[in-house]
Amino acid sequence: MSDRVFFSLTALATLFMVALALVAPQGEGRRSPAPFGHETAAEALARQPKLRPASDLQPKKPGLL
Repeated sequence: MSDRVFFSLTALATLFMVALALVAPQGEGRRSPAPFGHETAAEALARQPKLRPASDLQPKKPGLL
């Protein structure tokens, strides 16, 4: 492969990666587009099951109120 072809392909790959880095919202506080998006903290909390108080987990002793 000649140097002219190799360095042309390398320059194109470099320009592609720079253009991708400019349009990717990572690191700016915005969510990523749909296939790469991460759920927010509010969505993660809404998805978690509700926790019961510790008093509900202890067995009740018969004869005591």
